[in-house]
Amino acid sequence: MVLFMEGRFALALSSLTEEEKAAIRKELPLPDINWAEAEAKLRESIAINGALIDGYVTLAYLLVKMKKYAEAKEVIVKGLSQQLVTKSDQEVAQELKSLQTRINNIVPQ
Repeated sequence: MVLFMEGRFALALSSLTEEEKAAIRKELPLPDINWAEAEAKLRESIAINGALIDGYVTLAYLLVKMKKYAEAKEVIVKGLSQQLVTKSDQEVAQELKSLQTRINNIVPQ
């Protein structure tokens, strides 16, 4: 879970505007984003617990940020093949499908 959260934190940092980052830096040190490390942590998290669909959607978003669209598509397919146990899993699967459509609009199959 720690690996997943560290990867998710890097993705969240990448969403901040420069103004938001500056405001946060007034209160706390804000680390630089290490994309390769975040990707590795998310992949390791999935390797440990591949049934957690949240790991797939987070990794897919991170890969899109890194412009690794083909890899993001592969992660989405793997994520969508997981068993959906909870309502939350179903919502994450919908998010994966939405992201898949967005990627297909950027990079046609």
